Amino acid sequence: MKIKLIAPCFLLLLIILPVVSGCSFPGRNTDTNKTLSVTEAYQTVEARLTEGAVEKPTQSPTLTITASPTGTASPTPGTATPTNSPPGGNVVSSPASTCDQAAAGNPIDVTIPDDTIMPPGEAFTKVWRLQNVGTCTWTRDYKALLFSGDGMSAPSVVPMPDNVSPGETVDITADMVAPATAGTYQGNWKLQNQAGAWFGIGPSGGSVFWVRVIVDASGAVTPSPTGSNVNETDVPDVLVSGAVSLQLNDGLDLDSKSKNNGKEDLILAKDDQNFPFIATTGSAQMGYHGGGQPTAAVCQATSLGSSPVYLQDISGGSYFCYRTNQGRLGWLQVIDYDSNEEKLSIQMLTWNSP
Repeated sequence: MKIKLIAPCFLLLLIILPVVSGCSFPGRNTDTNKTLSVTEAYQTVEARLTEGAVEKPTQSPTLTITASPTGTASPTPGTATPTNSPPGGNVVSSPASTCDQAAAGNPIDVTIPDDTIMPPGEAFTKVWRLQNVGTCTWTRDYKALLFSGDGMSAPSVVPMPDNVSPGETVDITADMVAPATAGTYQGNWKLQNQAGAWFGIGPSGGSVFWVRVIVDASGAVTPSPTGSNVNETDVPDVLVSGAVSLQLNDGLDLDSKSKNNGKEDLILAKDDQNFPFIATTGSAQMGYHGGGQPTAAVCQATSLGSSPVYLQDISGGSYFCYRTNQGRLGWLQVIDYDSNEEKLSIQMLTWNSP
């Protein structure tokens, strides 16, 4: 008897279920066209992930030469002046992290503003004012060091004078001596944390701060390394000059204005962190001059070296003096660096006589 009662109930349940399932409950979407299948859902997620991948930059940030505002690291041949290598050998500057980052104080040049004129051998004290705009405190283990350019007898290490918390400013002081030879000299400096990582100023934290002086020898003629003298009234003939565009990894022969001919004096390259730089090759050397086209006498008196010149730390229009592998003097002017095309535009001139 119990089995006979269960069967009719079961049949009744089967009849009721379709009716219930056909009812529309409040809040339920009955439009089947708006219901995604599992496949469609995965496709939607995949599409959004793809969009996210497109929005995320895949190319390493490149650097463009821009005119630096007065009072902030400008070109000095920023990580760029070639004369002395940073302490410890060839060092590549990398973008500062949020932890360690500096900004120019107000003013950055507390003493010895750019292009201060002084006699040869004069002792002076350079003071920079910097602000800690990172998230880490600069302890006494932090220090300032010459990154490139002319040291001008400065100490090899300038320790942080005190702990500097985020948001605070500090004055960095270095005693220096003007070189004995007339010319324009620039030393480019950066900070180091306790682990030895370099960082500087600017939006990316990778730019140098510097000191630049003009040594006035009161018209004295400085003997050249080859033993000949060049003065303002004895101007050598121009061997070659003009505009040149260099693509990444191009080499330039400064004696002929020819590219990639096996006699290159200068190359355009990038380091392993994607920072573009120019550097001399062989026995060729280069030195920062600054603004204004230099004469042969000025280039002869300019301190030259072989350190790389990082393009993010110099401004368009900067002049450099050089001596080619064949011993000829000349100058080049950095006009522009196109980071998208990885192309450097310069003007150059090489005199016919050493």
